[in-house]
Amino acid sequence: MILNVNLDLSDFLDAEIAVVDRAGTIVHFNRKWAETARIGLLSPKKSNWNYIAECEAGVGRSCSEATTILVGLRAVLKGDLVSFVGNYGCPFNGLHHWFQVQISAFEYDGERQTCHTNAC
Repeated sequence: MILNVNLDLSDFLDAEIAVVDRAGTIVHFNRKWAETARIGLLSPKKSNWNYIAECEAGVGRSCSEATTILVGLRAVLKGDLVSFVGNYGCPFNGLHHWFQVQISAFEYDGERQTCHTNAC
């Protein structure tokens, strides 16, 4: 099988993957991330969708563990940590779900970015 080079291979993974820039803006997300967002009644946006704002909104929706995720995200974005792994419980789609997030830093076009992988 030959794949189109423009095809996003992350769309074939079962993990929710997003790339976030220094400001917390989600600059890329895969199919699974978009599906999960829609199930949770979030609207995946192609621009100006901010992961930090989503975490802060989660804290407001009784998802207090999201505060720890925010601390880890900010530390990775600042360069204080290379990566961060955290677990949190959160009301989602009418049920309480547990998520594990892995945040890893990488450089792209001279800018620090982070990759977020969520597993439920």
